[in-house]
Amino acid sequence: MTLALVVEYEQVAASALSDALKEADYRVLSARQRTEVDYALNQHPDIVVLGRLADPADPMEACWLLRDTLPSSVPILAIGRLNSVAERDDVIAAGASDYLPSPVSGPMLITRVRECIRKHNPASLGTILTCGDLVLDDEVHRVTRRGKDVHLSPGAYDLLKLLMSAPDHVFTREEIRTRVWGEDPNVELRNVDLVLKRLRESLAKVHKADPILAVRGVGYRMASSSRAK
Repeated sequence: MTLALVVEYEQVAASALSDALKEADYRVLSARQRTEVDYALNQHPDIVVLGRLADPADPMEACWLLRDTLPSSVPILAIGRLNSVAERDDVIAAGASDYLPSPVSGPMLITRVRECIRKHNPASLGTILTCGDLVLDDEVHRVTRRGKDVHLSPGAYDLLKLLMSAPDHVFTREEIRTRVWGEDPNVELRNVDLVLKRLRESLAKVHKADPILAVRGVGYRMASSSRAK
């Protein structure tokens, strides 16, 4: 599991960043002080999300400090304070891989974290699909929702993987049957309905909101954001 280090001295901001990462199934270390940063770096994080440090307070200096210590394969995602072009240019010049203006939404944070990791160390990601609060890690054959494991049959897993591979794309029942089970003559369209029903039931055990939407007369699609309102 990918390890993210959140560097932020303000407790509320640190908690918000950490919670968003944990919900997307990242392991998280938090550091508020310089001594905590030194310890956390020894745990070999895969990415650093850099907010604010008390010492050094200058984000450019903080980037220099981290970049001098971290391997080149570990990206730094800097969270803006001034949200200015000058600040962005300074932290990028100091070694940050990307810059994200604040306030930061959870989905945007996860998207940019994944982009940074993919750019610097693509092998560390494996095949991971994310859609709202659902995460499918194909390398370890694991599905989580809101950080909790979802236990699925092989057919339900493959069906979910298909839907998550193209959020908002409408798959017909026949397309699902062919893509998931191939040309197996023993699998009928009613089998698709049955497996889909069981998949929805398994997801609902973690959270009731149904991320799989029926399109009348056509088929099914995965909502691009499966988080309940």
